[in-house]
Amino acid sequence: MVQRGTLLLWLLVINGLYDLYCAYSILWFDDMISTLHTRMWNRGLHYGTRRLLAYWVGTYGCIRIYAGIFNMPGLGALTYVLEALCFEYEKKFHTLDFLRAWFVTMSCYCLAGYSVFCKYRA
Repeated sequence: MVQRGTLLLWLLVINGLYDLYCAYSILWFDDMISTLHTRMWNRGLHYGTRRLLAYWVGTYGCIRIYAGIFNMPGLGALTYVLEALCFEYEKKFHTLDFLRAWFVTMSCYCLAGYSVFCKYRA
């Protein structure tokens, strides 16, 4: 049986790799993966804003991979909380599709909670 901490570290690495693929996809392709991120905005994205989104997604992807490889679930939890807070802030301005943003924020809060739980479990 896989221990919770080990599962979390794999989850961080896999999610980080997925984020890197998404960033690459946003920069270079207009496929289903890139539209998962870019269609969250109600007004569409300017070319420069789209690139910045890709850099942001790639950055927290790299941090999640690092946190998973070097057994730092607290750092991984921080990336999820920051991502959720950014989406919560954007929801206040009605720039994001509400349901998509809600899904992202709840997923991030759940993953952050799981990260903290695995780090501090008895």
